[in-house]
Amino acid sequence: MGITRIKPTKRKDLAEVEILISAEALEVPKSHTYPVISHLSIKKKLPEDLQVYLKVKQNTIIEHINCGTIGNIKSPKESALKSFADPSVSLSVTVQIIDPVTKKVNFSNRKPIKINLNEDSDSAESPICFAQGDIAPDFWKLDDINETDKPTIRHSNKVVKDNLRNDPVFLASILPVTIEKVLSWIWDQDVWDTESKWIPLWKNYIESLGKEWHKNANPNDHEAKETWIQDVKKAWLVSNSNLVNRANNVHISKEE
Repeated sequence: MGITRIKPTKRKDLAEVEILISAEALEVPKSHTYPVISHLSIKKKLPEDLQVYLKVKQNTIIEHINCGTIGNIKSPKESALKSFADPSVSLSVTVQIIDPVTKKVNFSNRKPIKINLNEDSDSAESPICFAQGDIAPDFWKLDDINETDKPTIRHSNKVVKDNLRNDPVFLASILPVTIEKVLSWIWDQDVWDTESKWIPLWKNYIESLGKEWHKNANPNDHEAKETWIQDVKKAWLVSNSNLVNRANNVHISKEE
């Protein structure tokens, strides 16, 4: 394989919100598990002839991968990262946009993007599920909440799920609304102490935000209910300020 020498330059920042990338662990029978980059796209409008490279790091191993051009981005071959043998360690990914003539980096993300491959991580215990479905004419909706099934945000099956679930504007728009609806249901149904598998996840998460789990709340105290919901939502917004800022930066970038 030929090696392209990339020259340092005064590169410009490529905002993380302008990069859509996802990866998954591939298990090879009688061998090992290694990551596969399953999707890559760049939202920023750039000249189509600029070259796209990925710099992927796991532990001390680094791979530089040619992913075509802005006009024709190609996901890496399935075997591109077969030397990455530890699925418990996240990937650090830098996208480099390179001038095909000077071989200088014109754009790259300032901080590497972290991609977690471990399905048994805390993210698997999220208090919310995502699912696709034919929900036309809606773009997304929250399934009816019940004590058995974890609250599920269902989005249109006409949208690439990885694109949507990594979209900060989508997430920053729907998650606060979802939190309000779920907390309202918990308060109205008075299910603070239950054998349900998903409600304790919300209890733990709310307490991790420094807010009270109102075990002895009065279901008819609407003022206390609204105060509690808004306090939790504000704590969530503070805790997820990075996501909110990324969503805001999408619009700033477009205006510029």
